[in-house]
Amino acid sequence: MLIRDHDDKARLVEIIRNSTRFLWHACQLKDFASYLRLGGIPSRFLLEQRNMPFTRFDTDEQDRKNFVWDKVFCNLDDFGCWFAEGKGAVPNPYGPIQMRLCPEVIFDAEDVAVSLMSAGGLGFDREDESIELEEFAKLLPRGSKRVDKDAKRELLGLHHQTQSNPEVSCSMPDGLIAVERLHGIVVDPIRIDGVRLVDRAEKLLVNSSLQGLLPQPVERFCPRYQRKALYQELADLLSSGWTVSDSENPYETLPAYASTQMRGWLSTIEANRLEWLLSRYCTYTMSGTIDEAMASRL
Repeated sequence: MLIRDHDDKARLVEIIRNSTRFLWHACQLKDFASYLRLGGIPSRFLLEQRNMPFTRFDTDEQDRKNFVWDKVFCNLDDFGCWFAEGKGAVPNPYGPIQMRLCPEVIFDAEDVAVSLMSAGGLGFDREDESIELEEFAKLLPRGSKRVDKDAKRELLGLHHQTQSNPEVSCSMPDGLIAVERLHGIVVDPIRIDGVRLVDRAEKLLVNSSLQGLLPQPVERFCPRYQRKALYQELADLLSSGWTVSDSENPYETLPAYASTQMRGWLSTIEANRLEWLLSRYCTYTMSGTIDEAMASRL
């Protein structure tokens, strides 16, 4: 069921406010520069229509076929925090720049869908996959800081889906989430060519027409210091030409100088069968952030 009614939107906002508090949207450096020029977080259709640079994703063609190319996507969790906290996860493949959004953005949308299946999946139907408000409330119990894993597993079984990270898709009147809805900008702790990514993001913001309207980007805090080193080692490996394909064992492709920490983490990624996600992370981060930073000399 698509959420269109104001009272239903208000209930959705209330549930988010009483649990995770925010919505999240991640992007690459290339896309962030385009967002600033457009004045908000756009749909990929709007980026394409305005001839703005953006990072190409594996699911782009399927998004078109599924009629979601013109939607603006958010998440209920900050996917980047799982890697930062030391879990067996991949850094957010959609981008090292993660924007925290006030849930009231839902009021700006013509309609909203919360789905358990990725919109880039084969045969995705946005209206059919949109869960009910009662189900949504189970995902985000009052006082919780993240999506409830048990409720997610229960709902996944109920809906017979294999994808597990809920998505929020919005039909925005102008194809854009306004900057007024941005609450914070969190940037992964990496340096490219010796310059911190957070400083590059801040420079883009300062040189844009949105200076003073957006919060200052801050670098992500890593509770486990070793993860900050892994962020940087990943960036350095990608800059040196290392990458991962779906058909390769990432552990076996590492250069001899890779750290013990890196090898241990990749073993966990293999055990968790996340090689496909790591492949996306490498491809998207290289083309959308590292190449962009090196080419523009931001």
